[in-house]
Amino acid sequence: MTDTDMADSLSRCIAQSEYPVCTARLVPEQPGPVVSDLNRAFARLTGCSRAQLLGTRPVPSLAPLGEPALIDALKANLSTDTPCVAVVWGLRRDGIAYQVRWSVLPFSASGGDVDHLVWMHSDVDPALAARQSLLDETQRLQALIESAVVPRSPGAGDAAPRPQPATGSTGDAVPLAAGRPGAGVAFIDHQRRIKRVDAALEAILGRSAEEMIDQDIERFYTLRGEFDRDPSIYRAVFEASRDAVMLMAAEGYFMAVNPAALALFEVHDSGQFLRGYATPAALSPTTQPDGEPSADATQRWTQHALDCGQSLFEWYHETATGRVFPAEVQLSRIDLDDDVIVQMMVRDISEKKAAIKALQQARGQTEAYFHTAPVMILFMDITGAITEINEYGCELIGLPREAIVGTRWFDAFLPAEEKSRLEGVFAALRRGDTQQTEYHENHIVTAKGEKRVIAFRNAPFRDTTGQVTGILASGVDITRQREAEAHLEYRAAHDELTGVWNRWRMTELLNAEMQRVQRHGGVFSLILFDVDHFKWVNDQYGHAAGDTVLKTLAVLVSQRLRRVDALARWGGEEFLVLLPATDEASGYKVAEALRCGVEGADLGVPTPVTISLGVVDCDGHETLRALIKRVDDCMYAGKRAGRNRTVQQEARPD
Repeated sequence: MTDTDMADSLSRCIAQSEYPVCTARLVPEQPGPVVSDLNRAFARLTGCSRAQLLGTRPVPSLAPLGEPALIDALKANLSTDTPCVAVVWGLRRDGIAYQVRWSVLPFSASGGDVDHLVWMHSDVDPALAARQSLLDETQRLQALIESAVVPRSPGAGDAAPRPQPATGSTGDAVPLAAGRPGAGVAFIDHQRRIKRVDAALEAILGRSAEEMIDQDIERFYTLRGEFDRDPSIYRAVFEASRDAVMLMAAEGYFMAVNPAALALFEVHDSGQFLRGYATPAALSPTTQPDGEPSADATQRWTQHALDCGQSLFEWYHETATGRVFPAEVQLSRIDLDDDVIVQMMVRDISEKKAAIKALQQARGQTEAYFHTAPVMILFMDITGAITEINEYGCELIGLPREAIVGTRWFDAFLPAEEKSRLEGVFAALRRGDTQQTEYHENHIVTAKGEKRVIAFRNAPFRDTTGQVTGILASGVDITRQREAEAHLEYRAAHDELTGVWNRWRMTELLNAEMQRVQRHGGVFSLILFDVDHFKWVNDQYGHAAGDTVLKTLAVLVSQRLRRVDALARWGGEEFLVLLPATDEASGYKVAEALRCGVEGADLGVPTPVTISLGVVDCDGHETLRALIKRVDDCMYAGKRAGRNRTVQQEARPD
């Protein structure tokens, strides 16, 4: 490859790159490399045009925060064959500073010493900014965990005043790391499971982080021992809970409510809540959907929680504005030293109910379509066993659902001659390959033994891991359509009276045979024959008798031809025979055999019937029109010679 070819190839590669790239040529008389080529991405990064950059130095203008020592070190290595990578500050033409990652690769275009550099730049501002933001946020969270404080008044046993917070707050504050911790921090995910705790929370609850990680935060709401030692712990969790939580005396009236409950029931403050909605029945419609009065039902569920420790049930609540919503309610008994209370947790399940209802409606619609669709729909497992089929499919097969489900589709309802091929289609579907199998036509066998043509559309079902667990196939019965198409195709290519090929189809066959001998060599022969005195037969015995002669003649000739030969009604009482791979001598023998066979045959009329034949061969060196004229001339020569004769060509044209 020449230096020019190498330069052209490198230029094309640079132009197609999405990264900013330039090449620089080392010029002895210059203090550094100069730009010899660059792509659009490089021009956009620097804010200059291609014309402005060609012939200049590739090192970007240094920003005020640039590192001169780093730049000098890179310059010193440009003449070596060692790649250089560094992150530096650059200055765009519009004055905006940016950070850029350099990747400089020295190479030799001439095969000798290093004389060029490939200089790749990439703007790393977004990535660095995102990383720094993440680090800053992590440091802030860590600082919050490590320096959390809670107000605390000096106790009688305190020997010295507590240190004041750095912020200058007037109240004493005790850092979590000093003495008995006053508050701990736990991080929970959207499922309310603990993902991380600090040392203070471990000390408060007397449990290690390993014991708490991945546990539901609710498990620690009612830790009796900790509640007894320090009720403020429960209060902190109670206030911060995202669930609506209320504390209720054993007699059935509320004692406390958290902010989430106020928001759920649309009440402004806890005082208004406790004064206006003292019991669960006050937060409920008069009766529940089953007709039971809400007051009676709340007493029953509360007593159940007191007796058994917990109650979990669905309920309909009503907000202060009159909005009724379905809820999941959990009542939990909490034993104190001298009392028993009940914690009531309420979750609005309106969206859950709506989703279930929508799912049920969709399922109902799907099942209705499944059973009423005018197509066969069936499900198969990966073994090919039928697991479900709709009513139309049962009617098409002619068996009840119970007799079909559980049977193997390929063994029970497919023709034996198609089973192997269709097993291959099914195997491809199990692999998830639908390109060749999404649409497929094949026969099925009904309970009566009738074959039907079904056009199937197939789709694999997958589990959560992506594995194919079954196949859905929907099929349309296209038997009549295919029969109609076959009938039309037959009529388009066959003579209606005799059933042999018509002139249009024979012309197609002749053109194909002509092209074959032109490409591959060889020869073929044509025989054109005509019924002698056919007009007299029609006049003497009628046209019905003449039709019988033609039909019988077509059958007689067809029986004496090979399977590769073709017979067509060419027009009126004329017939044309195509003999592939047959020379003139062999064609003449065939024609003579046909003439003799017809001469002594009964063609349905009292008078003997004879034919006159012309025979020619063709090696592809003439047009089809010329070939037909030659065989036609031979046939009429036989008629002029007295009929009931076979005439072959005298000489093939040059």
